[in-house]
Amino acid sequence: MRAGISWASANTPGYYCIFGLKKESNLEDKKPIVLLAEGQHHPMEKFFERLTLNANTLYCERLFANIENNKGFEDSLRKFVLERKIDNIRPLDSSQFEDFQHGAALISQWKTDHALEIPENTILGKQIRTMTPEDLRDKPEERFYAVMALIRVLGSFVYYPWRKNVGGFTGFANFKDRSQSGNEGGGSYQEIIVH
Repeated sequence: MRAGISWASANTPGYYCIFGLKKESNLEDKKPIVLLAEGQHHPMEKFFERLTLNANTLYCERLFANIENNKGFEDSLRKFVLERKIDNIRPLDSSQFEDFQHGAALISQWKTDHALEIPENTILGKQIRTMTPEDLRDKPEERFYAVMALIRVLGSFVYYPWRKNVGGFTGFANFKDRSQSGNEGGGSYQEIIVH
């Protein structure tokens, strides 16, 4: 389970999406990710409440957001989590994969590979369906905040795939360590059963 977050701004609400990885591979031999929950809320207190409730319910520990440029939001989320004694939610920085153009190409590739399952009637599904190439020119990350949260999730799977070894689960593989060791392909994704 992984979540993507787009922090609230003057023009947009706070948004989150939570994805699970299917156990079965598709015809392209890829394990699809499935949208399990999403939400958009103002004010931030309500956003944090719904985000942590859904993340806890779905056992989603890793929440990817642009922390580098939004330290105040991260601090507020950490304080919210600590006050409620929720110990299994970890906000992680996604600033290294914030390029919207690259992210749009990733979404297109995952859709082509039938590895992205998003209902069309969701906030995210509607934003993906209405996005045009012209929309990518003028601050698309604000207008398409749900798509930006998805880009953070996809970036996390590209840069930090789950790996298993003989001794069991090893957690995130560091992208730089993998490329230095000559294992650019990384390991296999953790298998999560999604009903």
